[in-house]
Amino acid sequence: MNFSYWFKNWSFTYKIGYAIVRLGNKTFYKNFEVSGFENIPANAGVLFAINHQNAFMDPVVLSSQLNQNAYYLARADIFKKKFANKILRSIYMLPIYRQRDGVNTIEKNEATFNECFDILNDKGCILIFPEGNHNNQKKLRGLKKGIARIGLGAAKKYNYKNPYFIVPVGLDYSNHTKMGADLLINIGEPINLNDYYSNFQNDSGVAINKVMSNLRNKMEKLMVNIQSESYVTYTQVISLFKQEINKNSSLKDRLIAQQRLVLKIESIENNQPELFNNITSESSEIFNYLAL
Repeated sequence: MNFSYWFKNWSFTYKIGYAIVRLGNKTFYKNFEVSGFENIPANAGVLFAINHQNAFMDPVVLSSQLNQNAYYLARADIFKKKFANKILRSIYMLPIYRQRDGVNTIEKNEATFNECFDILNDKGCILIFPEGNHNNQKKLRGLKKGIARIGLGAAKKYNYKNPYFIVPVGLDYSNHTKMGADLLINIGEPINLNDYYSNFQNDSGVAINKVMSNLRNKMEKLMVNIQSESYVTYTQVISLFKQEINKNSSLKDRLIAQQRLVLKIESIENNQPELFNNITSESSEIFNYLAL
């Protein structure tokens, strides 16, 4: 086991948490796999855009695999007490204020964003969940634009001299709360924000929308993404094919098998509604029978 992180210039609190999570990854999960680590740019400011299923585990599982400390954005109300603020700051958490948090939220968020700009310029990394909150369903929800604003805002502050990147990440849990489950951290190809600098200078809104459209497209390819209102039918069919899916040797291959199955079900739902209704009815009957 590599203990080189103990010699890094991190806070002691962060080192302790890092060690606990790295050990936990090996003991809590039956299978734990990271794919695409080579896609993380070296010697550059990086924003990780991650889908959000598990409120606690999502931030720490990725950061425990990085060779540098990661910063996190968290809701401001948990920073209110002095002791909590001190601990949270020591593990590199930064507050984001909402309207419910009181006055001057815009000014306070500007201060946090400005701190993010400096972190990126110092070639640091920040973990962000652009969906804004967590949900246990395997689907990519609407994305907030803050991640693009931070990346392009850093470029503007430092006169567009340095490249910054958004790295999309898909987390795929076989069960997002159960011990002994599987977890795949699927890291996609980065978005080089340098490609959007000229657009941002001409029309910031258009540039931000283009970044977010690109980001969504990349994130959808890294996870199981069930957008249908008949979500339960999809999960039931996937469960029925679980043994066949698990024949694949790697978690990445299992993810690809699930994605292909979702595409097939989507095609049936869109083009053969009668067949889809039969599948819904029969899969529901099977699960009701097994629940007896």
